[in-house]
Amino acid sequence: MERGQRYFRRILLLVALALPVAAWQLWLAPARETRQAWSGTLVETTQSPRLLRLGEPGTHRRPRDYHHVWHVDLDGGGVREVRVPHRLWHHGEPGLPVVKRRGERWPEIDTEAYRDQQRRNREGSRRVLEVLTGQ
Repeated sequence: MERGQRYFRRILLLVALALPVAAWQLWLAPARETRQAWSGTLVETTQSPRLLRLGEPGTHRRPRDYHHVWHVDLDGGGVREVRVPHRLWHHGEPGLPVVKRRGERWPEIDTEAYRDQQRRNREGSRRVLEVLTGQ
């Protein structure tokens, strides 16, 4: 009986230690990122494998199997590593201006050509939705 109680206590301890870590990763860190604003110049783009997501050796790896990181030289000094989604990461090239606005989850490239491309993408998506919904 005492042995079962000891295992139960250990499991409770592990759960109690894991909850704050999970809360930080899932809710608190992303919320903190959205409240920040900064700007700078993209210095480097890197990707590193997510070890838990890799398949069998020799299988094709997908973009979601990697962490995609931008290294940004901030205007106020210092370098910041920002994890971004693949759809944003592959547009980044060293030397491009980058801005992170308050309330946004990820930074964006601060050039007129990139903003025009994003505007055209949104208009195309809106047209497709209008056709699908019959409006």
